[in-house]
Amino acid sequence: MDAITSSYYAIPVLDKVLIYSPLQGITALTNQDAARTLRRCLETRAPIPRQIQPLYKSLKESPSTLPDVRPARGIAPLFLGIIPTRACSLRCVYCDFITDQAAGNPMSLPMAKQIIDAYFDILDKEKSERADVQFFGGEPFYSPEVVYFSVAYAGRKARERVMDIHFEVTTNGIFSRDTAMWAADNFDAVILSLDGPPDIQESQRPARSGKPVFPIVFENAKIISSGSADLIIRSCVSQKTASRMTEIADWIVEEFHPKAVCFESVHPTGQSVGARLFPPDPIEFARRFHAAARIPEAHGVMAVHSTTDVSTCRTTICPVGKNALIVSPDGAVDACYLPEKTWRDAGLDFRLGKIHAGKFELDENMLEGIRTLSGAIKPGCVNCLCRYHCAGGCHVRRNGNHSSGKYDDSCMQTRLVTIANLLRRLNENDLAASWLADESSMTRFARRSSDQLGEMA
Repeated sequence: MDAITSSYYAIPVLDKVLIYSPLQGITALTNQDAARTLRRCLETRAPIPRQIQPLYKSLKESPSTLPDVRPARGIAPLFLGIIPTRACSLRCVYCDFITDQAAGNPMSLPMAKQIIDAYFDILDKEKSERADVQFFGGEPFYSPEVVYFSVAYAGRKARERVMDIHFEVTTNGIFSRDTAMWAADNFDAVILSLDGPPDIQESQRPARSGKPVFPIVFENAKIISSGSADLIIRSCVSQKTASRMTEIADWIVEEFHPKAVCFESVHPTGQSVGARLFPPDPIEFARRFHAAARIPEAHGVMAVHSTTDVSTCRTTICPVGKNALIVSPDGAVDACYLPEKTWRDAGLDFRLGKIHAGKFELDENMLEGIRTLSGAIKPGCVNCLCRYHCAGGCHVRRNGNHSSGKYDDSCMQTRLVTIANLLRRLNENDLAASWLADESSMTRFARRSSDQLGEMA
């Protein structure tokens, strides 16, 4: 008897079965008898009924492509991340990044110059043809002179080398109209945090000043959407706002025509719990996301939930382990953009080195150790169909070390949305909605310990 590869999955969906092989890019919908027959034929080499021959042949003959990994040695940076400041103009009720008092000093322009010089030195040694510079915070535009300088200086160095360069920024949108116009034409991608219409935005993302700031964000989003940059709008969804996801999606598409709409659940923090702002129920989020996603998709706009991107396979969901070099205001170089205290409190060390005398001083052993961490399959992910998409989620906030088949709410949400996404790719929108609405199906799904085809009942 042959063993069925562990990357073949079978998910009961009402009276159908979703067959999925992520590494081969194969998705199919069969009836239950056909799925059982397929399993038997793969295990025993029994005669193959005509009904399943095309699917069987695809599974046996299509090549499998493992997720791309960074080189085992050397730097080859995925991108350069610059954190101009850890401070921010907002006081989001769910944010656990850092307070203004603990933010420290912003990055100096000489430090920014050293970072960019060191980055291009590596690109020259690697004979790279493309540079990628991304800005994180805090709020990058809280220290605008660093952003302006870095874009101009890195752009000049790229032009001198006849090298393509990509600029990206994650921002809250609180800046002047002139800055918005500049960003619209100088960045390739702007990821804007905008949770929804005024009542949602002002309640979840209030300004430190206490003054309304929605009009500023709204106008700047309009300006950026009319420029050459790809505008990606990220909405943080709470228990209170989940029921309005279709409204939010419709509003965002109608007002801003972005490249993508991204919905993410609130991550519980001391601040969010204190404000009684909780994550949505995973089943409700999945139902609402499925309904909301159809709105942007009908307009050619991507609907995104970070852990459920079925268009690609990966071993890590974030920059960690991909040789991204993310530099804090003081010159510390890390693999993660989260504050140092956050990942150290989780028992992790993402410190890669520092900037010194215009050079990156990096610890090769740390680079290798973090690559190994990001490439390892987490115990809780072994039998889950999302293992090559979610890849265990955030290394800091979701350690994935629970037993296989013991899924928490975040896992459940990811699994449900992923399956609905796969069904939408098959144009089975109504089936996905009916399955998500069926309480008995949801109860059975929550109890599943393995999605593998070889373990299908």
